[in-house]
Amino acid sequence: MCLVFIVAATVLYPEKVFFISGNHETPMGYGSLLEDDVLNKFDRPAWEAIESFLTFLPFVGTIDKRILIMHGGLSPLLTKKHLENGVDMTDGSEEIQRLRTGVLWSDPKYTDQDDPTYKFNDVREIGHFYNEKAVREKRQELGIDYIIRGHQEIETGVAFFGEWLISLFTTQTTCLDPHTQPNTQFPAKVAHFDQYFARVDAHEAFGKRRRNGSKRNKPDEQPKEKPTEAKPADPAPPLDDRTLKASRK
Repeated sequence: MCLVFIVAATVLYPEKVFFISGNHETPMGYGSLLEDDVLNKFDRPAWEAIESFLTFLPFVGTIDKRILIMHGGLSPLLTKKHLENGVDMTDGSEEIQRLRTGVLWSDPKYTDQDDPTYKFNDVREIGHFYNEKAVREKRQELGIDYIIRGHQEIETGVAFFGEWLISLFTTQTTCLDPHTQPNTQFPAKVAHFDQYFARVDAHEAFGKRRRNGSKRNKPDEQPKEKPTEAKPADPAPPLDDRTLKASRK
């Protein structure tokens, strides 16, 4: 039922709900456990439909062409061409399989400045570690602002890696309250993220008004009031003989 709900949400709200594959949506991730669970509750055609659906899930995507989303993280093989043209999910070539493995299984890791940007992930024994330099370079190469990924359990539910990569991991055991699970960087980082979206909203509103041909003020500029023009005085009534005589008295 959960899968049906998520699929329905992506159909009803395609601009609000984004469904991408994680490592547990691949045969290497779910193994035979998911198949056994489905077959115990339903039948073979139901499992084949679910398996086909999971096979065609994209494993990387963008939101408004500004935010890169994936499950694990960066791969040195990921290029702007993949984001613009998409990836053929039926492509079984070694290059695409390596790209998929890197995106689904890799993790960020703080390293020394002189360390390589990518190195083998010897903890998971699959994928690789990538450092802050890799994030900066890939962000510039792909022309994006932020990267959002999951894959690692986080007590507060949200964690920043440097300035531009955000890990999200929410389950029943995670806590989003920074007062319960202290994290000194949590409020400042989330505030920074909120300010980013505020700037994006202001920029998009500006562009929309420009396209509509209407004038607008700058985001922080207050509208200037037009100076009130003095109305011309009513013209004096014409003078006649009686007015002249009265003025002489």
